[in-house]
Amino acid sequence: MQLPPHPFTTWPRRHRAAWLIALSVPSALFILYAMLFQPLGDEDIVAFELAGSVGRVNEILATWRADDVIGVAKAIQLADIVYPFVYGFAIAGGCVGASAAWRRAGNARMAQATNTLAWIATSAIVFDYVENLGLAVSLWGDPAAPWPQVSLVAGSLKFVAILAGLAGVLTWPVARRIRAPA
Repeated sequence: MQLPPHPFTTWPRRHRAAWLIALSVPSALFILYAMLFQPLGDEDIVAFELAGSVGRVNEILATWRADDVIGVAKAIQLADIVYPFVYGFAIAGGCVGASAAWRRAGNARMAQATNTLAWIATSAIVFDYVENLGLAVSLWGDPAAPWPQVSLVAGSLKFVAILAGLAGVLTWPVARRIRAPA
């Protein structure tokens, strides 16, 4: 089954690079900040996203309360209202760029594959919001089943979609080096 072209292919080509940079830089800075400063200590937000059980969620919340970083965790979750669009569109845009490069290189199969990966990267946004719903119940309310499990499944699918999209983006430099057959 062949997917239709990703909507980002309709963006004027001369504006794509600017949009891609405008989305990629804050996305990378957010990840870099979290890695360098670890604002939540030993129990990072990914551990919370993938906790998978009420007991594990309660352990993480107890650690955050003891370390007095529960407010930071809530701030990160509030930032995650916008962040999925930033990284999702950045990765999907990179896949669209890779798809165009593969098309110019004369490889229709790779062009379609990276177009599919753009759609998959876009799906990470949906998975992130489902995950965030479960996290919000636990963070602002009382952790209860099935929300940690919902967050685990949605978060796992989100990470798979992100990695798949990044794999598509990483093919872009390869496609740019290939010349279309005469």
